[in-house]
Amino acid sequence: MDKICVSIFANDFNFCIEVVMKYEFVELRLDKGQLNNAQIGEIITAGKNIIATCRAGFIPDENRFDTLLSAINQGTEYIDIEHEFESGFKNKLIEAAKKKGCKIINSYHNYDVTPCFNELLKIAKSLENNCVIIKIACKVNSRDDLINLMTLYKEFEPGKLISLGLGDMGRISRVAAIFLGAPFSYASVKNGLETAEGLLEYENLKYILDGLEFGRL
Repeated sequence: MDKICVSIFANDFNFCIEVVMKYEFVELRLDKGQLNNAQIGEIITAGKNIIATCRAGFIPDENRFDTLLSAINQGTEYIDIEHEFESGFKNKLIEAAKKKGCKIINSYHNYDVTPCFNELLKIAKSLENNCVIIKIACKVNSRDDLINLMTLYKEFEPGKLISLGLGDMGRISRVAAIFLGAPFSYASVKNGLETAEGLLEYENLKYILDGLEFGRL
């Protein structure tokens, strides 16, 4: 499987179909609820490896739950469940995912700051159960923030953690993650279609990773 997951806002059905057919690994951000469950199912079926997620703050939790449950039942490879999701909904999604063989990503996002290292470790450890991957993504405002996010990899077995920095200062983490033990990193389809601050374009990230791996950079 590709080490780069292309992240897109899943608001336009035709665009989503185009992306999942082109790229091997795609994250569908279903945040705004603009696609119905049948359309989501078609996109998942057309794709190869799909992460379905629905971030907080756009639609009610009941709708987020229904959307993610439908994605699980329609065969998504991964489901990304945010740490603050109401526990009743979260537990039902975990149960459904386990029954369907859907891999679970437990995620924490902080769009303002990066907590201190001890707090980051505490958060990551709290997400460790009932998942194949822990994802931590925080806004990087200083060099120390970046160091703390990257140091977190030392505390987990390779493949268990994805720890990334948001914002311009966090861009390097998108590259470093692969070499520090992350199972994959995230990218945008192209400039202007980023789903998070600091995402590199897929082709640029692939060029950098290939260059470093094969000694061309």
